[in-house]
Amino acid sequence: LARFARHGVVFERAIASTPLCGPSRATLLTGRYGHNHHVTDNQASKLTPRRTLAPRLKRAGYHTIMAGKYINGLDAAATRSNGVKRYAQGWKRFDVIWTRQVEGRGQFYGYDLWTRKGVVSKGYKPWDHSTYVVGQRIARHIRTAPKGKPIFALASFAAGHVPHTPLLWHRGAAACQGIRPYAAPSFDEANVSDKPGYIRRLPRLGRSSVSLRAQCEEMLGVDQAVAGIRRALAETGRLRDTLLLFTADNGYLRGDHRAPLPGGKKWPHAVEVPLYALWPARLGGERRVVSEPVSNVDIPVTICALAGCRLHKPDGRDISPLLTGKAEQLGRRYLYTELLRAHQGMPAWYCLVTTGAYSSDAIWQYTEYANGGHELYDLTRDPYRLRNLAREPGHEKRMRQLHRLLHRGVVRPDEVKLP
Repeated sequence: LARFARHGVVFERAIASTPLCGPSRATLLTGRYGHNHHVTDNQASKLTPRRTLAPRLKRAGYHTIMAGKYINGLDAAATRSNGVKRYAQGWKRFDVIWTRQVEGRGQFYGYDLWTRKGVVSKGYKPWDHSTYVVGQRIARHIRTAPKGKPIFALASFAAGHVPHTPLLWHRGAAACQGIRPYAAPSFDEANVSDKPGYIRRLPRLGRSSVSLRAQCEEMLGVDQAVAGIRRALAETGRLRDTLLLFTADNGYLRGDHRAPLPGGKKWPHAVEVPLYALWPARLGGERRVVSEPVSNVDIPVTICALAGCRLHKPDGRDISPLLTGKAEQLGRRYLYTELLRAHQGMPAWYCLVTTGAYSSDAIWQYTEYANGGHELYDLTRDPYRLRNLAREPGHEKRMRQLHRLLHRGVVRPDEVKLP
């Protein structure tokens, strides 16, 4: 994984369209926002598989491969094995975790793996860990893919999510013993008087940091799987001219702004994600950093632009000019994020993250909550979101402008109003 950061293109301001797994995964498959693809919660039943990336790539001549976690709620939407076939549209190989996560069965051990050749039940042996299985499956399918035919492969790991469950042989790994605990300036924030009510009501965590050792050990399994996939690409002569992308479906708060541990999301503060790219044939091996904000809504659009296919009414943009270095900006003024359903005392919210085309001296994050709350942060000078500027004098004009951008560009008039 270190190759991505050392020798690839680093998108340092990548975000997800929502900090909730199911809608974000649907966005990554469709290039559309949640209010357009209609997956607004962890509900696979709302996804329209024929409008996802795989059928488009298959028609463009690609051999399509998928293994791992597809979309949340797949077990509830497809209660029988033949029901999963609907979601397998466009995938030549489709090995997906298909198990309700209860009674010790879940995303790492004790799950059923649906494949086109039948359902495989995985138990609790060390090599049943889903990270190991996903890596092995993707590598195997790459090795058996038709020669001379381009491939698209999606390796979807559950690693990084609670409960953090490393592979047995990575527990206690020496590489993770010295990792520093997480103690960002936003950790267990002392003064939250400027924050929305759902944050002000949270108690202090009463600690100075949180350990990252289990997460580190867990990610060693992903590192091992990625190495195996790279070997399979190299052995089949595909590695040099393959675009490799590494990202996540949402960010994660680890005690930031008093977010409850072991981990929190669904907040507009949890949309930042990693996005790294390697493509030796086109990009070489020099590290390059892209500062222009991009979103996961852009990723499938970019893949289709490079592969020669078209998505159904995408909201994202082709970011390949940023990827190849032909452009530093795309001309759009903002990116959009959302959470369309209230959650545990948090109202629904709508958010903009501005780009260099809006302001050359700052990146702004502006959030409107369905109950009337607002947040405004200068992410350039305040990356940890310690100072909410929404009610401070001198920002009234910017608030009105961002409000108009939000409602004119994405959100139609609703109950969200300026104070």
